[in-house]
Amino acid sequence: MVVDGSGQAYWVNLVEVGKTESTGKIERREPKWGESEVSIGLIIPALKGSRLDWVVEKGTELGASCFLITQTRNTLAQSSANKLDRWRRIALSAMKQCGRSILPTVESFQALEAALDECRKLSLPSGQVLSRVGILHAKMGEPGIDKNADINEKIQSGMWEAILVVVGPEGDFSEEEFRLLEGVGALSFGLGNRRLRSDTAAIAGLSRLSGILNMF
Repeated sequence: MVVDGSGQAYWVNLVEVGKTESTGKIERREPKWGESEVSIGLIIPALKGSRLDWVVEKGTELGASCFLITQTRNTLAQSSANKLDRWRRIALSAMKQCGRSILPTVESFQALEAALDECRKLSLPSGQVLSRVGILHAKMGEPGIDKNADINEKIQSGMWEAILVVVGPEGDFSEEEFRLLEGVGALSFGLGNRRLRSDTAAIAGLSRLSGILNMF
């Protein structure tokens, strides 16, 4: 089986195998192999050290199709071209390892507002534009995704084509950034009564969302 990174999987019989390339005959194809009907993604601030490496790897395994890495008022780390290249390589490796057919995109933004604007024109690697995007903000003290009637109603009704989980920096969002989230209609959900690091909150949020979407 081979995948194209845009959501198609192909069952191929190899005809010729060479040192640099191989040829084969496609016997069967399967759209959205290893993918959910609802795309999921993550907005997360740049993190120190290699912690985002782990987030991209595990987030890809949990079904994330995009990672929007942003600067915020309380973000100390910085993204760079070299880091973006590394995160994209990690996403590719994780996609192959876990048997998915969509290669997640990894992009960086200089401000939360720019990342939220990107959500309005979100698209899949196939080129399909997703216009109905739900934004869920992980916030301490709120009920969990499974206990939030508003979130569950929207998921069950098929209202959203894609859902993005938003995780703040460890110093949390500024008041202005909270207002930006409110302005785009973000719904809050909780991850328990402990204060989690941003990388832990990201994986916990994606895992809970994946479970609700019956990805396992």
